[in-house]
Amino acid sequence: MTILPLATIPYLTRVLGSYNLGIARYTESVVQILTVFGLLGLVWYANRAVAYNRQNIERLTICFWEIFLMRVILLASTLVVFALLAVHSEYKEIYPIYSFYIVGTFLDISWFFTGIEEMKPVVIRNYVVRIISTILLFVLVRSRDDLLTYVWLISLTIFANSLLMFPFLKSKLTTIPFRSIRVFRHFLPALAIFLPQAASQIYVQCDKVLIKYLLKDPSYISFYTENEKIAKMPIVLATALSTVLMPRIAFEFSSGHKEKVAKYIRKAFLCTLLVLAPCCTGLIAVARNFVLLFLGNEFSQTYPVLIAFCPIMIFIGFSNVTGIQYLVALDRTRELTISYVAAAIINLVVDCILIPVAGLFGAVAGTLLAEILVFFIQYLFMKKDLGSFHMSGMIFRIMTASIIMGLVTGAMNLLPVEPLVQLLLQVITGVLIYAALMYWSGTISKILKE
Repeated sequence: MTILPLATIPYLTRVLGSYNLGIARYTESVVQILTVFGLLGLVWYANRAVAYNRQNIERLTICFWEIFLMRVILLASTLVVFALLAVHSEYKEIYPIYSFYIVGTFLDISWFFTGIEEMKPVVIRNYVVRIISTILLFVLVRSRDDLLTYVWLISLTIFANSLLMFPFLKSKLTTIPFRSIRVFRHFLPALAIFLPQAASQIYVQCDKVLIKYLLKDPSYISFYTENEKIAKMPIVLATALSTVLMPRIAFEFSSGHKEKVAKYIRKAFLCTLLVLAPCCTGLIAVARNFVLLFLGNEFSQTYPVLIAFCPIMIFIGFSNVTGIQYLVALDRTRELTISYVAAAIINLVVDCILIPVAGLFGAVAGTLLAEILVFFIQYLFMKKDLGSFHMSGMIFRIMTASIIMGLVTGAMNLLPVEPLVQLLLQVITGVLIYAALMYWSGTISKILKE
């Protein structure tokens, strides 16, 4: 699935252009913020609740239907708010299309399969829907006049994603009496985790909203967002690791196996850095050629934005470990709230001060400071529980190899060859250098043996 954005982003930047793509990114961000607020914390809470009840099929069935019905109720209220927003928006022709997006988000049941650690249905669904939607995008979106078609594809993809999960559900549940279902017993626990989720969305999505209102031109949103997407592509691997490990860590914690929790966390940290550190330094080195070839001429001068974004991937990867894999898995809502609220405040303040002065770099600075703050606050809470992880030696090896690789590939920007040839040479050289240094230092084998 990680290869599909690589195919669609270059196409969209060239076909829709920065202005129309900026409108699409802005409206989608507004809808995402609305859905997070509408779900009231059920995004994270549902995974954990299922993981805690998975060993008893009757309790698991009750838990599923209670959470699902609660999402249906919240969907109805969210659609009312969304209708009022759409009526008073400057994009009246676009927002109604997102109704399918909202319905699909609320009816999505992938949280159930994540909680019981059966990812096959989720993977199958994602492959089928994403491949079909990507094909349709190339067929149907052909010019700048196809903005509405693109929004339809976004919304219907989310909607289809939710519908295709239900056939996998039947064999996982049992029959229960309706009187045993108490929907609103999940309201307060979910609401308790709502604040950190809402705060995280503020500093993840509100950058686009502030860019729209402070810089006026929607093109700036696409300049910002497409470079942000490139910088965050490698994080997909870390996010996948978080999705898989969170139910396991929750289970080990509920079983009283604290030492196993610490072992999983340490390995997750090192695996995350092993992947993201070379991606960070390597992407910095090839940013100029990559943006030109990947996003096109209209975006070619925005590569410094990508360079500024690159360190963010490491801190987001680490906060996936401290936040999702640990604090969420262990129901540490207070600590999550503190980290995300602090980050949201910092991000909003920095954005409001720096965007009018520094433009897109002001928004990047706000996001970077927010992500750093999230990680360090969460790490301090986790370290207090589990103690020191003694990773400095391994971190030094990985970072040294990544920096050496980045310097060598960066120096190759001086080669007098075509941008595409230069980029290919840089990528091949970077991979070989990093792999050789990791093999020579024995870092990978040491991580696997832990």
